[in-house]
Amino acid sequence: MEYFFVGGYLRKVDNCYRIRMPFQFLIRDTISYFLYYDKAKKTVRAYPKDYIIQLAYESVSNNQSDSKIEKESNLMLAVALSKGCSVDFDGYNKILLPQNMREIVGPSKTVAIIGAFDHIEIMSKEQYEQTADKANLTDIITELKTKNNEN
Repeated sequence: MEYFFVGGYLRKVDNCYRIRMPFQFLIRDTISYFLYYDKAKKTVRAYPKDYIIQLAYESVSNNQSDSKIEKESNLMLAVALSKGCSVDFDGYNKILLPQNMREIVGPSKTVAIIGAFDHIEIMSKEQYEQTADKANLTDIITELKTKNNEN
């Protein structure tokens, strides 16, 4: 199963640290995400849980490979699984941000939710405004969509 998340959205974080996911990022039959906190970048990466399960299954079934790239990708998957957690949607399409990932929220209590093709990145609004040239990002996304449609 392949996922294709594109776009950027700002969302308020409520007092319980719940974030409403944009409806464009809701996937039929998917009720949970796997969250991985990248402390170096101060972002949370969200992957559909069934995508992570598929990657883990493929990793186990390809474990006999001698390829350095496959071994490194298996190691990265193992690290992500050991440092991440699964979260379910509540009845309002919100996910609860775990305690150890709440520092990304920032003073405005607003986060940017950005589609990064196979996953979603969540970061503070302040960090997003510092790191993203929105006009340039829109041009890049449009160009990638066009190339993808041509293939």
